[in-house]
Amino acid sequence: MEEQDFDQVEAEKRELDILNSKGVAFEVGKRWTGWLSKNKTRTFTIKPHYLGVMDRLSAEFIHLDLDEELIKADTLLEARKLTGRHARRCAKIVAISVLNNNPFYFLLVGFLTGYFMWRIDSRMLFQLTVIINGMNNYKDFIDSIRYLSIARTTKPQLMENQINED
Repeated sequence: MEEQDFDQVEAEKRELDILNSKGVAFEVGKRWTGWLSKNKTRTFTIKPHYLGVMDRLSAEFIHLDLDEELIKADTLLEARKLTGRHARRCAKIVAISVLNNNPFYFLLVGFLTGYFMWRIDSRMLFQLTVIINGMNNYKDFIDSIRYLSIARTTKPQLMENQINED
């Protein structure tokens, strides 16, 4: 039997295709309301984002600012400041990703933001961040823009370029 080379990029593409078709589920503990029901957790699913959802997420990402120099100077103090400044926004990013293109988005986003604010810890937030960025599939988005920009038939041609070619 001939041994085949493992292609890391191809394996990652196959994995992304599987994740994109099914989405990724995660569980959040109910905390104090858990005693009312047998289920101690709620399950949410993040599915591939539509362009409008990517736009909503980008509007939130743009406000996430940090200064690496300040973090190096006093890590703990800066971490506390960043937590106070961005914790709710991070919870909102998770809520936007879960809601995706839900028709009741505007009614539910505030509720889910508050829900995730008090039920997601920093470790889970990091894991969800990796999932959210994977579901955005920025590579295909950028490739689409590249392809569409090349396909323009009305793109102006500079006279200087035409003279130099002759």
